[in-house]
Amino acid sequence: MVYDSAERQSMREREHLALLGIASGDPAARFWISWLEDQGFCEYKLCLKCLGRFAPDSETTVAGIDRHAEIQAAHDAAAVPVGSVGDAVAQAVGHDRSSSLSEVYLQGTRLVGRVDEIHISRDVVHVIDNKPRPRRGDPFYSQQRQALGYAIAWSQMYPYYYFAGKIVAVVRDRDSMEWLGEYVLDGASVSMIDSKLDRIQAMLRDPRRAEETKFESKCRTCRYHDNQLCDRDKCR
Repeated sequence: MVYDSAERQSMREREHLALLGIASGDPAARFWISWLEDQGFCEYKLCLKCLGRFAPDSETTVAGIDRHAEIQAAHDAAAVPVGSVGDAVAQAVGHDRSSSLSEVYLQGTRLVGRVDEIHISRDVVHVIDNKPRPRRGDPFYSQQRQALGYAIAWSQMYPYYYFAGKIVAVVRDRDSMEWLGEYVLDGASVSMIDSKLDRIQAMLRDPRRAEETKFESKCRTCRYHDNQLCDRDKCR
């Protein structure tokens, strides 16, 4: 999915409304799965978004959007048409036919988002989130949480795999396409993500509870630093 400037602005407006909904306790509001990575990077970043402060896309973000479009185009060119996600699940469970889907919209009881890719077979589902490779090699905990968030949303839409099969969250290098980490969805990971969502809701209701990052290196790479929109910037 490729976004132009108008679509990016519309997305920011939808995200702002979703954040306001969570902050107000709206029972119909759902957490954007990408917030799990934001919360791990810097909680205060989510508070700035809730206040309606959206910084322009950085060069890194634009490069990521372009790379995302390349990956999707390559997948769509190579993929065998399988119909809907429900059709793919039925073929895997009933006929042992594996399939791969890109840009899958997921909506769970608390979470909502669009995951980069899903590989479906009879015995296992791999829910894949593409990320730039961290310098340390292994995915950051925040990246792991986002991938698990997608896996949880999938499990709530198609519970068969949670109870009778296996769901694996995958963080994949968006450049080399190497799998950087695999995380089997279990009760402990579901409880951990639930606690992170509770934390996000609490600090959106009271931004004073939000913790900004302690690392100047994170501030330097943040779009809010580039545009001088953060009043807790460690580099100011």
